[in-house]
Amino acid sequence: MPRKKAGTVPKLQHHNATGQGRVLVAGRHYYCGKWGTPECKAAYDRLIAEWLHM
Repeated sequence: MPRKKAGTVPKLQHHNATGQGRVLVAGRHYYCGKWGTPECKAAYDRLIAEWLHM
């Protein structure tokens, strides 16, 4: 699997088995809640903001 370009932000993806949004940050999967909900997007935004400020 090719590496991602430096400086790219991890994408929010749909995890089909659980129906949740999932993002891979620093080699770890984080589940953000039910896919397509405002809560899922807010959890994703919060995770990415924390990751960017590390």
